[in-house]
Amino acid sequence: MELQIWKMLTLVVSSLIATSAPADTLFTIAESSGDQVKMSRLWVDHGRYRLESTVGDEHGLEIFNDGKLYLLNSREKTYTVLDRERLARDAAVHREWIERSSSTEQTASRRELRQTEGVKLTGTQACRVWEVLVNNELQQEICVLPLKALKTGIIVRKTMDRYNELLAEFDASTPSMPWSDVETTEGIPISVVTYARGKVHSSSVTVSINTAEVAAPKRYELPPGMREVLLK
Repeated sequence: MELQIWKMLTLVVSSLIATSAPADTLFTIAESSGDQVKMSRLWVDHGRYRLESTVGDEHGLEIFNDGKLYLLNSREKTYTVLDRERLARDAAVHREWIERSSSTEQTASRRELRQTEGVKLTGTQACRVWEVLVNNELQQEICVLPLKALKTGIIVRKTMDRYNELLAEFDASTPSMPWSDVETTEGIPISVVTYARGKVHSSSVTVSINTAEVAAPKRYELPPGMREVLLK
């Protein structure tokens, strides 16, 4: 899910609605890289999510439910499903390819997550700054909103934990950043800046977070009339 980087705009994180019933949490996210801007809406409920994204005239949709990831092509009315069995099989092929193509002198990348003293203001929300270093080189700067500041924070965390468990079947060495670090940072990423060779490559900002009073279970189901297409 992949794994997305951004130029900052002045944005507002909206107030959250308290509710005792199950509820969807909606993240509206603006991602920019160069002149290209991608807008996404991410709904999260107990152990499932729906992600809609738009770049120009292109639309993307994925649904995570029941421990499986569904990648949908609305134009073709098709979908591909990724489950543990399929990802484990693909992972074996992937590792074999790496072993054949890698030099014996090549060393594995070392990833480090480091908390800083920095605090940023994203819209009206203060977030804590963390740095992601790969082989001692700054790769990402993420700013996290503490879980306790979000009324559905625990639900969001458990959902993303399930998602990361699925991806770990494919390659545990490349976690899905920045959601994979929720447990360590104890917060939800609302700002992500990605660097390449010391310069900003792309950035992402959560424009708003809203909690609905009533969950919409059908949101996490496949639309009618879709047919499955197997990965080759």
